[in-house]
Amino acid sequence: MTKYFDVKKPLPKLGVVILSFLGILIFIILWNLIAKFGNVKTIFLPTPTETVYAIINLFQYHGFLGEILLSLYRILLGFMASLVLAFPLGLLLGSFDFFKNLMEPLVNFIRYIPPVAFIPLTILWFGIGDLQKGIVIFISVFPYLLVLFIDVVARVPQEHIDTAKALGFSRTRTLLYVVLPYSLPGYLDATRAMFGTAWTFIIVAEMIAASQGVGFLIIQSQRFIKTENIFAVIIIIGLIGLFSDLLFKWIYSKLFFWSDKAK
Repeated sequence: MTKYFDVKKPLPKLGVVILSFLGILIFIILWNLIAKFGNVKTIFLPTPTETVYAIINLFQYHGFLGEILLSLYRILLGFMASLVLAFPLGLLLGSFDFFKNLMEPLVNFIRYIPPVAFIPLTILWFGIGDLQKGIVIFISVFPYLLVLFIDVVARVPQEHIDTAKALGFSRTRTLLYVVLPYSLPGYLDATRAMFGTAWTFIIVAEMIAASQGVGFLIIQSQRFIKTENIFAVIIIIGLIGLFSDLLFKWIYSKLFFWSDKAK
């Protein structure tokens, strides 16, 4: 038994699957026990069964799938813009101290401002439509994604750069054939981490100013004391996040199958 608790020793795949389902099962059992026997009113804590019925009801009668797809579209609008801009800038700033010192103070200045502070301004400038939500996601994701990309590029071993120079590589060739390939696994890890953050801020943006979307559905449920709907939305967001995470891991294993993390 103690062999399963060795430091950093990976478990067999079957063990990982069993433990994952066991963790979820324990959570559901505890939730059900507290909801039924914890002297908590249903209005505050619905049971798992009531939450499942609420999920079915939302999909059948309230267009929940459309709300999810709309929120996902808004996320992708801002997230892809962040990715397209942060990808080359991270490579540039992580490789050249000149550009890093030029831009880093501004990036860090923006990074320490809570993204929700920009929401009133984005509403004034762009209204409450999809563009505004996409800009909120961009502001929320881009500075952090850029810093993560810079750190990934900065971890490229100096001996790799020196070898490229010794072989007569130009700066451009060194970036494209040495720095970029080494950095791509870290880029994907950073992208995976920040995609979850994007979901957080789209919910906040839609709760503050929206007439559609998952966040709007949460705030409407709160106004009409539909607690089971709030739990239903939270569960679905969690499942979407879990699926997204598994998708990123699958892409990582296919693109970087040689990496220790992919094994």
